[in-house]
Amino acid sequence: MTSQEAYTTFLLLANKLNSDDNVNIDIARFVLLYNKQALVWLAQSVRKTKYTQEIDEIQRLVVKDASLVQVGFTTESVKFVFPANCYDFIAGYALASRGKCQRFINASQVKNENERLILFDENWRPDFDFEWLPVTIGDNTIEVFKKDFDVDGFIANYYRFPTAIDIEGYIKTDGTPSSTINPDIDDIYVNEIIDLVVADVSRIYQNPEKLQSDLNRIQITN
Repeated sequence: MTSQEAYTTFLLLANKLNSDDNVNIDIARFVLLYNKQALVWLAQSVRKTKYTQEIDEIQRLVVKDASLVQVGFTTESVKFVFPANCYDFIAGYALASRGKCQRFINASQVKNENERLILFDENWRPDFDFEWLPVTIGDNTIEVFKKDFDVDGFIANYYRFPTAIDIEGYIKTDGTPSSTINPDIDDIYVNEIIDLVVADVSRIYQNPEKLQSDLNRIQITN
């Protein structure tokens, strides 16, 4: 589905609201509302797939085997930064080495409040032989803890942000002309986002009757 087709679909679904209340959502405002609701949809979808373990439901937003860039290190850990398009970490593994021995070890994410256990509790400390590699995540970085071995690299799988759409034909707030950027997710998900936009418009214009029907449609489609 193109961005223009998404806008046309939105107008069809919002037609009753537009005709009854003389509400006019132009292209610029639709683009703004769509991109806002795309992030709401993303958060809901990631929570759903994590709960059900059905990662393939939004597989086009999954980036696999991305090599992360190292941004810092101490004697106890190595930090890597996530790419700018990363929304949420799924899983990963490090290339670890001790002497001439080198192996890949799967990462085990640990809550940040348990970091002191990693550093001071023997049962939580990284272990090359038992392939226990605790990591914590924060400030768009992943911290990989080590003990008597080196961490030479980190590979991550993660959910990325959907590309923000745009439609040619208006002047953006920064004074530049808009250009068409189409959705990069499946049509079924574009339609789910459009449903969220329609409900948002009903909420904005205080149309409780239509808002309820919009919310009912969202529950049915999801």
